[in-house]
Amino acid sequence: MMSTVYRPEATLKETSPLLAGASVSKTASAKQTHPKRTVALVSLLIMFVAGSGSLLSAPQTRLVEDVLCHQFYENENENSYDRNTPIDEHMCKNAVIQSELAYIMGASDSVDAITGTLFWLPQSSH
Repeated sequence: MMSTVYRPEATLKETSPLLAGASVSKTASAKQTHPKRTVALVSLLIMFVAGSGSLLSAPQTRLVEDVLCHQFYENENENSYDRNTPIDEHMCKNAVIQSELAYIMGASDSVDAITGTLFWLPQSSH
């Protein structure tokens, strides 16, 4: 077993290799950062994340509307209603269904905002 002996007379620099026999290339030194490029990439990432969340809201709203529509017509046609029968979308545009849909989606957005704020507050104190 071979052991490495520390020699204080050897001059070490920041660019000196840590392992004996390793070479240091000129390109391995610290790279120059580009703040404008970093800001642009982070902004692009935020835009894609926010955009993907907004793309989810349309089908989510339609699914909730469909459930409310089925419940509404199930209550109106108690015995003659088949739960597996699709309901045409224009039949779901009445005031009762749309009012309840607006209430549910508003409550959902409020809960999202409150939980986001509650989880953000402990992080903001540091």
